[in-house]
Amino acid sequence: MIRRLFKKVKKREPLQKIYWVATQSCNLECKYCTCIKKDLQFACDIEIEEFCKILDTIQKIANPQQVMIVFSGGEPLMRTDIVELGKEVVKRGFKWGIETNGFALTSELIRKLIVTGLNKIWISVNGMESVHNWYKGHAKSFENAMYGIKQFVNQGSNVDLEITTIVHAKNYDDLNLLHDMFVYLKVKNWRLLAINPNRDKFNAVLEQLRLSNFQFGQLLNSIKGWQRQKYLNIDLGCNGFLTSKEFGVIEHPFSCTTGYNSITIKNDGSVYRCPKIPNSPKIGNVFDDNFTQEWSRVFGTKDDKIKVCNGCSNEKLCMGCCLIKDV
Repeated sequence: MIRRLFKKVKKREPLQKIYWVATQSCNLECKYCTCIKKDLQFACDIEIEEFCKILDTIQKIANPQQVMIVFSGGEPLMRTDIVELGKEVVKRGFKWGIETNGFALTSELIRKLIVTGLNKIWISVNGMESVHNWYKGHAKSFENAMYGIKQFVNQGSNVDLEITTIVHAKNYDDLNLLHDMFVYLKVKNWRLLAINPNRDKFNAVLEQLRLSNFQFGQLLNSIKGWQRQKYLNIDLGCNGFLTSKEFGVIEHPFSCTTGYNSITIKNDGSVYRCPKIPNSPKIGNVFDDNFTQEWSRVFGTKDDKIKVCNGCSNEKLCMGCCLIKDV
């Protein structure tokens, strides 16, 4: 009953969040990631003029005041025009945010981002220093990320800061230390996700990093305990529908919002419901003349969302969302 009601409400929700893949280039080499590492901006990244065309198209299908544009990647701070891109977003009335590893954050860049009107920033911390540096592939990655976190906290800006942690076998024992460190630094928001074989492109390294079912269950118990302490706002990120194990861990029953109130736009203009699901259906391309008509036809529907859901015993509970953790 609750899920049927939530489903009806969700279909009436307007577009609220757009993840834009600003670049496929990155300055680090995370163990789970397949992005291209380059010192310079990736050659296929679109120019600012094309980005403005994307924003203008979005204005035709959504209310800018209700939409946040989230710059992702790759590493969006690899773009030397990141501040100018942000200005174009704000000029059109959108909110904007950045998902970053924090490696390129300097005091000057942070100041410019704040002045530009950045609304939210997600900075990834994937373990205490030694584990984080191993995971990110750079000896200064932890130091740089922590510098950025402290700057955003201490400057008392209106930027909403959230720490993102990919939980895996090597940082599993660091979680309590991370929690206490974030509390000490006066961080308010912490988002945790687990590496998952059905969502992430697996290789031998990822197989070794995957949490066991026991560890994942203990992670859920830890989150419940931290939530009772109320020092941090802790969110279990997109780990899919977890059957009854999700109750008491997340505020509402999990229901995927991709294709309902959030979408992803890749740097070539292609629009997808969710980039994390293999073979996720493409809605269209924002550079196509008929995109607004196509958008009206498919947005908010779930008919072709994930064909593998047909016949699944959990489909009626998870409403066709990705069952991405075997618990």
